[in-house]
Amino acid sequence: MKRLIYSYLLTIFFLFNLNSIALAQEAPLIAFSDIISGPSTGLGDGLGEGAIVTLWGYRFGDRQGEVFITDSSGSRKPAAHIYYWKKANGKSPSGPSDLYTSHQLYEIAFSIPESQEGSAKIEVISENMKSPPYPFTIRSGKIYHVKVSGDNESGDGSFSNPWAFVNGWPSNSSAAGNKNLTAGDLVYTHNVREPVYKDSTREVGMYLRALEGTIDSQIAIISYPGLPSEVVSAKWGISPYLSTGIVISKYKVLGGMLDDPLDDSETFGAGNTSDSTIQIRTSSNGRIIGNFISDIPGKCSNGWAGSIYSTRLDGSNVKVYGNFIYDIGCNQTSHFHHTTYMSKRTSSNEPESIAWEFGWNRLENNKSVFGIHFYDQSPFSSINCDPVTGTFNVHNNFIKNQRGSAINIYTSDYDDIGYCWNADSKIYNNIIINSGLGPVAEINNGTQPYAISIGGDIKGHYMIFNNLIFGVSDESSRKYETPAAFRLRNESKDNDVYIENNIVNTDHPIKMVKNESVTNPIYNNNIWFTGMEESASTSVYFEGVDNSLVFDPLIIMEDHLYLDPASPALSTAGGSHKHQSNFYGEQVQDPGNIGPVGPKNSDENLPSPPSAPEDLGILL
Repeated sequence: MKRLIYSYLLTIFFLFNLNSIALAQEAPLIAFSDIISGPSTGLGDGLGEGAIVTLWGYRFGDRQGEVFITDSSGSRKPAAHIYYWKKANGKSPSGPSDLYTSHQLYEIAFSIPESQEGSAKIEVISENMKSPPYPFTIRSGKIYHVKVSGDNESGDGSFSNPWAFVNGWPSNSSAAGNKNLTAGDLVYTHNVREPVYKDSTREVGMYLRALEGTIDSQIAIISYPGLPSEVVSAKWGISPYLSTGIVISKYKVLGGMLDDPLDDSETFGAGNTSDSTIQIRTSSNGRIIGNFISDIPGKCSNGWAGSIYSTRLDGSNVKVYGNFIYDIGCNQTSHFHHTTYMSKRTSSNEPESIAWEFGWNRLENNKSVFGIHFYDQSPFSSINCDPVTGTFNVHNNFIKNQRGSAINIYTSDYDDIGYCWNADSKIYNNIIINSGLGPVAEINNGTQPYAISIGGDIKGHYMIFNNLIFGVSDESSRKYETPAAFRLRNESKDNDVYIENNIVNTDHPIKMVKNESVTNPIYNNNIWFTGMEESASTSVYFEGVDNSLVFDPLIIMEDHLYLDPASPALSTAGGSHKHQSNFYGEQVQDPGNIGPVGPKNSDENLPSPPSAPEDLGILL
């Protein structure tokens, strides 16, 4: 009888064990791709057939599996060729953006097989587990190549007779970037460093003139697998002009025109607007995917812009995914210059823009004020801000060591006769470590010692949920302004602000929320911790943040972030805003966790088998 009971216990254990392993070993998941459409023929490299697509995703594994494409007829085919399958660690042959260190992402580059045009889906199979289908559109279009050995005059852009460079500076009439690409064209560049052209006011590394891509047929310029290309320009790096629907992927883009001073007492000021450093300028309906963006060694970005920058209609419906934005600016960089800067500002009342999206980016060690920065203002007393509608999505970004707020969404309608934008904002699944840092750039403008700052003349709701904030402000930033994890300054008064299921560990006694004008913000199920004892929960630091916990969240930082199994954040999410997958692409069952991470996923956490009765000996 005892043997039967123990056999039953063992059976229950191993079923539980297998179920736990099944939960731990989730299927691969495609997060994003460089292009969303392309032709299935015309590549010409002797390896693949159609467009080379790069996928970034979770749990692809270190051993190469399979990629399948199902076209509009239902025909399912394997990839024509897989160029690489590896961790997205920024090392060749993958793209230059290291997203494995921050996000645990993998990267696959493969060629589409010849297939029927129309809606298709992509699936990744790893260790006999299949990803959910990822949408792709197979369409007509031409594929071109650019190589160091090429020639823009005699070349036709084919693999065997390539072009030499893309930069379409007005005098380069034969270059691909000078009106010589049409909607749907793809350009693969092979280890090319673009020539820089300039005049008395401008300097441009890749000028894209009058290239008219569309959301359905974008024009893509992408580094060929294993042969990353570069744009190095002090002022403007990649700069679309009168161009739309441009995809820039897997490039190394460096800028900065001012010498990085050794003396921190020196100041720059913002300078002339035409001298602003812009590594990549966006284009409406375009994509900025998987690039490494930084300053030229020994130089500083400065001015009135940012490393990724938009104005007028150029930001409409833009996707900014998977870029590694590193070391932009220096201590002297003006507070008018930002790590990224998305705006709409004009003086002509242009048509509505569709809200843009930032996801899966890594921002680290940036000294330009503000990390992900959306801002606008009415330029004159008689003109309102140009409209932006839809929903701003800021998610799955890793932001570390950021001067000023890590995320800032704010507008100002100076004449106060209307709203700047009519858009909601969703800020979720972000990890923010050491934000709101100093020093001050210009003393009269202070610092921004916050993690997330929102508000202004925006008609829309703010939903801030499942974020992790660890460390806010430093001594140099606290000298000029009162620090806080969240700054709320919603001048419009009638917007709902939800702050739910976030973990905030400031590790310093500062206020959790600095509410300057928001009426009745909703705080629900957050964890607040300053590193002090629980008895501090009644202090001014937690004033107004009701319906939340004041406990140590027990965050563990190793190769990636996770929660101690005893964390109060586990399986305690609540409220109306929570996400069913976390920062690392893991599915979270109801009720879900507070914050963007869970416990360490390891066999070490599986239970031990029940002990056998002493008198039965070994049964197996």
